[in-house]
Amino acid sequence: MSKSYREITRSISASTRKLRTAMPETMAGWTALAQSALKGGALDPKTKELICLALGVASHCDGCIGYHVAALVKLGDNFIQISQDNAFGQGSAAGFYKVVKNAGGKFPINDDEKGVGTIFAPPDTTDFTPYINQILDSKADVLIVTWSGAGFVPMFQQMTQMGVFKQMDVATGMGDNQTLAKGYADAVNSVGVSVYHYSLFDTPENKYLTDEHIKRFDVPPDLWAEAGFNCAVMVKQALEATKGDTDGDKLIAALEGMKFEGPKGNYEVRASDHALLQPMTLVKLTNTTDPDFRFFDLVTLFKPEETAPPCAVPAEQGRCK
Repeated sequence: MSKSYREITRSISASTRKLRTAMPETMAGWTALAQSALKGGALDPKTKELICLALGVASHCDGCIGYHVAALVKLGDNFIQISQDNAFGQGSAAGFYKVVKNAGGKFPINDDEKGVGTIFAPPDTTDFTPYINQILDSKADVLIVTWSGAGFVPMFQQMTQMGVFKQMDVATGMGDNQTLAKGYADAVNSVGVSVYHYSLFDTPENKYLTDEHIKRFDVPPDLWAEAGFNCAVMVKQALEATKGDTDGDKLIAALEGMKFEGPKGNYEVRASDHALLQPMTLVKLTNTTDPDFRFFDLVTLFKPEETAPPCAVPAEQGRCK
């Protein structure tokens, strides 16, 4: 599948035009719904587009990413990125750079294939002052943050202290509990995507995970614990299917198409590309001080089929249907 977001959105637009001809009344209703949802109200159009972009990134929806970045660009935004200088950060920054550029966006600094509009910092950085000064000096409208690990907390604390959130919009996902508690105070009342939070799901699996995690570690589970729980369930179920055989090909066959119950509900490993389809949440951050890390109100719970990303396996492999 092409990773040119211009080509992806053009292809989707061409298909949409056919639908408008075939089903004019249905498509007119769909268009009116979309336009109404993105009108300014309690949230301004830019904030709504940022939320849509975050949902697109979380669900790996190439068309969603392409369209909503294009919409942000039309609102006149210049972008800048900060990312950790390792394979994870470089790859993520390069991906965002292509999305923005393909939509006609601009980066005030490092605007080429090598710099990818990004300020890179070592993964073990604790003093972000020189990097934040570069961000502020760029006069960008939107900052895209790609970071994992302990540095996220001091970075957000220092961005708050130096006024980044007052000067520009910041696009990132909701973090883990410790990051939220220490770095998101100025983001209270914002809306964003949360991959998992223990307080949002009423399932037997989530109750078990929460109870056991608190019993063993004195704190509720975080998003990494939920991911580990799912991995354990998948390994167990796969080994049961192969009767204990650890041959790689047999395990792959057992995992492809696997369905199981996890902390968030129903999960499925899509056979075509191994994407793990799962529920996702849009949340409102209400506080960062609750002693039990109950920081969120649920805005929307998305079913796995509602956030299923397009199959991204190269077409020549013939796996996508």
